[in-house]
Amino acid sequence: MTDHILVRDIETRSTVDLGDVGTHRYASHPDTRILCVGYCVDDEPVKLWHPGDPVPEPFREAANNTNWKSVAHQVAFEIAIEREILGPRYKF
Repeated sequence: MTDHILVRDIETRSTVDLGDVGTHRYASHPDTRILCVGYCVDDEPVKLWHPGDPVPEPFREAANNTNWKSVAHQVAFEIAIEREILGPRYKF
């Protein structure tokens, strides 16, 4: 049984074009940066995280609790950005 659903959407900018270089090269490029992360839990209002803010508790909970489900529209992109930028740079 799923306790909660975390929905996330990461907004980025870079000097490289995602369509030209593909998800992995875009996410791992040193110029790619996070503008913000929109997220919500279940039907709660959407919240924004910005670089420099503490990691939101729902992200910690979803990462450590198997009863949580985490979803995104372009999940492969979100996972690549989380793996290459949010984790290493911001400790997500």
